[in-house]
Amino acid sequence: MTEQLKAEAYVRSQRPVLKELSEGCRVEITDKDNFPYSTGFYNKSGKIIMDGFHVGEFNPNARHTVSNSVKIIGHPIQLQDWLAVLGKIGVPVEAYVLEKGLMEVEVNYEAKIYFNLTTGQPATQADFKAFNDIVGI
Repeated sequence: MTEQLKAEAYVRSQRPVLKELSEGCRVEITDKDNFPYSTGFYNKSGKIIMDGFHVGEFNPNARHTVSNSVKIIGHPIQLQDWLAVLGKIGVPVEAYVLEKGLMEVEVNYEAKIYFNLTTGQPATQADFKAFNDIVGI
């Protein structure tokens, strides 16, 4: 598992709201044999939107839709989710906005992680590794 996948899995485990079926939640649509064939988004009116088209009603209690079934992938991880997880482990965190759309986050006055302010994600694989080292995974 890459450093990025480990970090994202950890953030999702610490932020259950990312797995709630609510507006903007990414879902995987499967066929009758439970084979994933597409992804889409859940909207506030309870519909799955795939490539801009209505796919079907989704009842979280029934699991079946026009396309047979939907698996929750989750909401995209945003900058505030990364920072909340760092704050949750109880170490001092200071953030500074730098040039070129980066934010430097200094953790425990030692380790630094750089975040891309456009995407809200750690800027490089080294930053994902630094995050994993800080949270101990």
